[in-house]
Amino acid sequence: MSIESKILDGYVLNTEKLLAYGFKPEGDKLVFQKYLPEDDMDIILSYDGSIAGRIIDRSLDEEYTLFRVEDQSGYSAGIRRKFVDMIADVREKCSENFERKNEQTKRLEEYIITEYGSTPERLWADYPTFRIFRKVGKEKWFALIGSVARNKIDRASETEEPVDFLNVKADPEKISELLSVKGFFAAYHMNKKHWLTIVLDGTVADETVHEMIAKSHDLVK
Repeated sequence: MSIESKILDGYVLNTEKLLAYGFKPEGDKLVFQKYLPEDDMDIILSYDGSIAGRIIDRSLDEEYTLFRVEDQSGYSAGIRRKFVDMIADVREKCSENFERKNEQTKRLEEYIITEYGSTPERLWADYPTFRIFRKVGKEKWFALIGSVARNKIDRASETEEPVDFLNVKADPEKISELLSVKGFFAAYHMNKKHWLTIVLDGTVADETVHEMIAKSHDLVK
């Protein structure tokens, strides 16, 4: 999934807001360009129903693509951050702020807010669908809800269609048992010994998920 898709997944962009932001009609697209003087580069965004971005290195008169490589440091990471920040800014200022959530995700998010008094926080611009829930009065969090391509969670799947998921903390022995149960997977992007992932597509009943959330809440000290 591209940087643009990750950040804008679940959001609907408003054409009038894009024009007010600075996008200009060019043929059948809207185009926005911003010069980065410290890098002598241009970020160019085009919109034709979805956003696609490029970075042009003026000094070399060619497209700069290294910013799309994840998990890097140094100069390219800095350029990537500027690109990410721009896409996130467009999302904040030009979208209808619509998020695609399935019914189970909506129910469970409301349950966590009501039952534990914890409100969702978004910590990562690269992953705008990810919301963490902290234990009240504590810095540590006990649940994370987000959406990613199904094959990133279920290694046996080949589909890249997004699926909602929940990460919770659990006893290592319990995790070992649950990994053989449909709907439970090794923790996505977290310590797999102490956390696990539950797919929120109705496979696992709400009551069971409630129990897992309660245990996770108790385990956060």
